[in-house]
Amino acid sequence: MVEGDVFREVEQEMRREKATVFWQRYGILIVGAAIGIVAGVAGWQAYQAYALTQASEAGAKFEGAVVASEDGKADDARKTLEALAKDGPSGYQALARFRLAGELAQAGKTAEAVAAYDALAKAEGADSSLVNFAKVRAALLRVDEATFEEMTTRLGGLTGGDSSWRHSARETLGLTAYRVGKTEEATRIFNEILADNGASSALRQRAQAMLTLLATPTPAPAAPKTEASTPDAEKPETDATPEATNTDASAQPTGGEETTGAAKPADENAAGADQ
Repeated sequence: MVEGDVFREVEQEMRREKATVFWQRYGILIVGAAIGIVAGVAGWQAYQAYALTQASEAGAKFEGAVVASEDGKADDARKTLEALAKDGPSGYQALARFRLAGELAQAGKTAEAVAAYDALAKAEGADSSLVNFAKVRAALLRVDEATFEEMTTRLGGLTGGDSSWRHSARETLGLTAYRVGKTEEATRIFNEILADNGASSALRQRAQAMLTLLATPTPAPAAPKTEASTPDAEKPETDATPEATNTDASAQPTGGEETTGAAKPADENAAGADQ
């Protein structure tokens, strides 16, 4: 019993010595790591509070710019949005750039708006949903002028069945095909819209209307009228020949000529009487 207690005390003493050696060797590191963890947590919380404050301020500025734009203060809104696009938080930078592009489109500056959306679509590190939204917006602004090839390049990657933007992309591409006279392509695209169970009822109605329009034969243009096809009855009466005009004139002497002819016998009778 006494021997067991001795061994137990020796074992405990050895553990204390090992713990003392370990603490002397690694104690400073452990304390430093603990301090670092506490400081890191505090710093992260401080950063989150700062980011939240910045986001709140940026949100208030963005909302103010939208209100100013709706109130007709376009210059004030543009300046605020440009400042946010340059120095605001990353999320509000993108929102401000989208709003600026929309303002350009609303002002009728289509080319500048398309360039702005194209720049957003090519931005490095941008969220894929925002990139695709920018592509669709730019394509919609070009739908009345773009070639089918250009529109295919812009929207080709968005028309697949797994794309969340496929409905807008297909409709825009189909309208372009119809406008440039690619009837088969337009028919195929609008049939894809009808076959898509995810398409909304309004979109399916528009697609059906376009298919009906595509199936309606285009009437041939009327032939232009020529002079040879003008009926004789519609010709003016100025076609009388010179001979007929002269004959009529000779058949109906003027009043002056009748007076001269009648006066001649009277003069002869007067001369006979004088003789």
